[in-house]
Amino acid sequence: MKRRVKLSVGATLVAIGVVAAAAPSEAGVIVLKNGEVLIGRIRADEDTQEELIMRWPYKERTDRGEIKIPKFRIRWYDRDADEPTDAYWEKYENENIDSKWMPSLEKWRIRRRSATEGHDVLVFEGFDGPRGKLSPVPVQTSDFEVRKPDGWSSSNEDGIIIFTSDQAGVDGYRARIHVFAVPSLPKESTETQAGWVQREIARLGLGDGNKFEVRESGRLKPARGGFDQELLTSTTRGERTVFSLRQVSFRDKKTYFFAAYADEREFSGLEILFKACMRSLQILEDQRAPAGATPPPAPPR
Repeated sequence: MKRRVKLSVGATLVAIGVVAAAAPSEAGVIVLKNGEVLIGRIRADEDTQEELIMRWPYKERTDRGEIKIPKFRIRWYDRDADEPTDAYWEKYENENIDSKWMPSLEKWRIRRRSATEGHDVLVFEGFDGPRGKLSPVPVQTSDFEVRKPDGWSSSNEDGIIIFTSDQAGVDGYRARIHVFAVPSLPKESTETQAGWVQREIARLGLGDGNKFEVRESGRLKPARGGFDQELLTSTTRGERTVFSLRQVSFRDKKTYFFAAYADEREFSGLEILFKACMRSLQILEDQRAPAGATPPPAPPR
């Protein structure tokens, strides 16, 4: 006669806990040289000089499987992590990587800037929080399309697309984003146009007690139809200083402007959202460019 053994819930949990404690903790992240990121389990005894093996299931991925990867295909890996770490970003900040990980890169950049400037940076919520989402439906014009932050209002004033935060910030100031396009100057070099743009936006500092400063100026980066340049500026009027993340996209037919504004005390907490919105900008002129087209040579510095 078989005896039935009935375990209490507590005993069952204890038994599970014993098994879990006995099992080795395994994790693993691999970044391939093409920017693809793989998350799974990497055992120490399966990490050799020539190759390593990643196994599943792991966390959300419940299917069972494995992949053997030669080391020459791997840019970086970590057996104890399940996402690119600060050590990865410090070494490969400017290398291509799956866009899924761009928010992690921006968070690392914010932490680095905070450490450099010697003050704490407040990030209100994660990229997937209410202040970190973009609307799935883009706002479209005849020149471009762009996704607004989820919950923000959208308007079109004289051809300028304006997104305004649904939440009032410091002293009632609402963060906002402006996107628009103007005819390009085809007879002028990209470098000349970039200088003209910076001189024009510097006019924001005109007037008694006002101040304008370009805090960061990125290099002109080749894009499919021309060049892009990112800027971080600050404008002080009265007692308020507003930071602005800007991107200027120089193309054959038009020049495209993206500018995201926030009070300096809130900018760092919104920077990830701003950059996500900026990267959602799709210039239709680029899509009409011939397949395989390459931008002109980079201008001299």
